[in-house]
Amino acid sequence: MPSPVPPATTRAALHLTRRLAAWAIGLVLLAGTATALGVALYPTVTGGQALAVLSGSMTPGLPVGGMVFTREVDPAAVEVGDVITFQHPSEPTALVTHRVIAVDTSTGAPVFTTKGDANDDPDRRPVPASAVQGELAIDVPEIGRLVALLHSPKGVGVLVVLVCGLLAVAPGKRPEDDGPAAPAPREDVDADSARTVVMAPVPDEPMTLLVGAARPSVPVPPRPVRLLH
Repeated sequence: MPSPVPPATTRAALHLTRRLAAWAIGLVLLAGTATALGVALYPTVTGGQALAVLSGSMTPGLPVGGMVFTREVDPAAVEVGDVITFQHPSEPTALVTHRVIAVDTSTGAPVFTTKGDANDDPDRRPVPASAVQGELAIDVPEIGRLVALLHSPKGVGVLVVLVCGLLAVAPGKRPEDDGPAAPAPREDVDADSARTVVMAPVPDEPMTLLVGAARPSVPVPPRPVRLLH
């Protein structure tokens, strides 16, 4: 026995629910994709770097899990109070972002004393100009966690699940599109151009039935006939 067709109101509510779910999943996918793409393209477009904040030495200004976007800077233009990114003195592959609290130009090239905003003491080693990688341009809180997730196997799995969910809840066409087709509009018929004429039989000729005969554009002499009543 075929299952009963749900009423139109139920179908409309289900269609709206699926549409809202599809929009929500689509927005999450769009935000994640745009974030990952923006972080990847930032160094190419600006020449700076996009760095995740891994420690709390610059809290509350740069909280853990945030993202630091740097720009290129001339070390000679760096002043006290600027936040710079530089190579760690003992680990050249590691980068540190701290605030400049003093500048020494006695040797010609500037040498910077730096300190984390949350630290009590300044950094033990001064930062030479050659170690400066850039200065802080903008920072975005929490985005570092999202980027780290997107670049992990777990993040790829989440994206796959979201894409499958979007395909599953896609609402398709609206319920009213399933209804019967509306009848075609009836065209008005010109009584002079479309009519049915029954002609009386003429000796040695069969009776002729004309249906929908169009009025000729050139006048034709009438044929003598007798109309049937």
